[in-house]
Order: sequence, then C-alpha cells, then structure tokens
Amino acid sequence: MKVLFLTERGYLPQMVGGSEWSTHFLCAGLQAAGDEAAVICHLQNQGWIAFRNRIERKLFHRKFPSDRSLGYLVFRGWSVEQGLDEVLSRMKPDVLIVIGAAPNPARLALHAKSTGLP
Repeated sequence: MKVLFLTERGYLPQMVGGSEWSTHFLCAGLQAAGDEAAVICHLQNQGWIAFRNRIERKLFHRKFPSDRSLGYLVFRGWSVEQGLDEVLSRMKPDVLIVIGAAPNPARLALHAKSTGLP
C-alpha cells in the first residue's frame, strides 16, 4: 500500500516537533512492514535541502521536488494544495492522511477529499 501524509507545516529535518516525529515513525514503520510512505510538506527556505530543492525546481520544472534523506520520499514546496496533483501523478498513492497539526488541516482535508482518494 502507498500512503501519502499531507501537511502545510515544514517537516524533518527543517522543522522539528511532535507531529513531525510521530509522522516520521509512522512512515518508518510502514516502510519496515513493506508498504510505501511519503510526506508532502511546506519547504522551509534555508539550508541544504532548500538549496537542492531550488535547483531541482529549475532543472526538472517541478513544484514539489523530493528527497529521501529520511529513508522515504518527502516532497517539499510552497503550497501543498497547488502541488498535490503533481505529487499524486508521480507517487500514485492509495491513501491520503492529513496531519492534524497543520495550519488549517480541515481545509487541506477537504482538498485531499476532492481527489477521490480515501
């Protein structure tokens, strides 16, 4: 099964908090069980990850370049709602899970629901 977690917050290692660690351990557990997990999140505009992200944006014309620095895909960009279709076409997840700590998770959940995925 392919699971995509969505958040409008930053994510590890750019942002560190309880929801980020909980999501990380869920993703690691899913991977260990043979499933595929990924996260789509807000890009923090500093550090090596942001620099690499900007280069990939220019070279590959993607709104949400990905990295595997945590052992699974993390798609980072500036508007999760605007980049979701791109990530869905690249990853083809079976399930979407909105992380409740995000700013306005209800709006993000409604947008996720409009994709038709559970």
